[in-house]
Amino acid sequence: MIGLHSLLARQLRRLQLDSEHAPGLEHWEQLLERVSRAYAEADQDRYTLQRSIEVSGGEMRELYAELARKHEALLENRQRTQAIFEHSAVGQAAIDEQGCCTEANTALAVMLQLERTDLVGSKLLDLIAPTSRTAFAVPLRELLLGKRRELAVEHQWQTNAGVAPWVYVTLSLVESSAGQPRFASLFVQDITARKRLEVELRHAQKLESVGRLAAGVAHEINTPVQFVSDNLPFLEEAVEAGRRLRARFRELLDRAVAADSVKLDEVTAAERDTEIEYFDEEVPRALAQTRDGVQRVATIVRAMKEFAHTDGGGRRRADLNHALASTITVARNEFKYVAEVQTEFGDIPEVSCNLGDLNQAFLNVLVNAAHAIADVVGSSGQLGLIRVRTALDEGSVVITISDSGAGIPDELHAHIFEPFFTTKEVGRGTGQGLAIARSVVVDRHAGQLTFHSRLGEGTTFEIRLPVDASELRLSRERLTAA
Repeated sequence: MIGLHSLLARQLRRLQLDSEHAPGLEHWEQLLERVSRAYAEADQDRYTLQRSIEVSGGEMRELYAELARKHEALLENRQRTQAIFEHSAVGQAAIDEQGCCTEANTALAVMLQLERTDLVGSKLLDLIAPTSRTAFAVPLRELLLGKRRELAVEHQWQTNAGVAPWVYVTLSLVESSAGQPRFASLFVQDITARKRLEVELRHAQKLESVGRLAAGVAHEINTPVQFVSDNLPFLEEAVEAGRRLRARFRELLDRAVAADSVKLDEVTAAERDTEIEYFDEEVPRALAQTRDGVQRVATIVRAMKEFAHTDGGGRRRADLNHALASTITVARNEFKYVAEVQTEFGDIPEVSCNLGDLNQAFLNVLVNAAHAIADVVGSSGQLGLIRVRTALDEGSVVITISDSGAGIPDELHAHIFEPFFTTKEVGRGTGQGLAIARSVVVDRHAGQLTFHSRLGEGTTFEIRLPVDASELRLSRERLTAA
């Protein structure tokens, strides 16, 4: 017998029949009724299942579309955040709980003159200058341990080339979710230029105060010095008159002695007792020395007044030879025990400049030369040599200041004009003298400040300034464009 459909066979078994025994008519009716009902139920189940699948499929499609939109938005937000991180002008990094960089942006790598691959994995404390490292270690550890949420400090870091820029550092503790370890978000901003401006501002304020004081003192000193200076010629005339009077008395006395009116030995004794011959020799010499001293005081006073003179923030044409002479006079106390100064002033035109600023630049270079020579001669009593020359070269005035000091080591050449860089002991140098001089010459006057040095032979600084204001403006425009 041909095999029955599985559904028909199942219904036959329910009727307790099998495919070998043909059922009766009543059984066939019953069987067909059941088969029809089963098919109807199956159709209903199929329809219900199909509708469920259709409904579920629509919801799934909507859910998938929503998930796709959220994923795209999250991806876009991540890319935007990454772009901000990468292209930020502020150095950024992520610091783990061990104080190591796990991620760093390009700005931080450029600031420290390192490759990003070298930054990742490096200790944060190793990037900080040794002078600031100890003070920063304690608050950093407190932040990484969760004892504080934020940290903001100003200190010096250390580049790969050994430069120590000033930076403003902020750290914020970030608590991660889903069991991830927390980390600190690091932001680093280079504030070296701001620090330099702050130092220059303090220096300018100090110089302004000293200048006002010096000008006032010079004015007060000038009046009594003028009295003494005016009286000295009168005293010289009086001494000369007394000398002539004594000579006349001597002549009359000689006549009296010859007439035997006065004893000669009595006259000689009187002259010896009053030391008149000594005074005749020493008084003119003392007056000459006094005149010389007063002239020196007057020279110093004039130099102080000229050095302290302010230009009101504007430029004027000035004789740099005269300005250098005044500055040398003012700085004499710095070098008089260690060096002689030789000047070779050339025939140069007046220069459009801010003379007060240039006087300060000249003074800083001269003091630096004096200190360099002092390091060599020490307390031996020997004198070194400082040479100051001026010349005109292709539309620029060139000032060279040379010293016979020990010279500058090659490895320090790149750092000479950096703010706060100094090789002098504490209390003798701030590291700002040459930095300020360079700012005055290069930034404010569009000039050039260079040097060359040989160990054991000394150093020469060269200042080159444009003569004309028009050339000054062109130079400044070229610098700005660059």
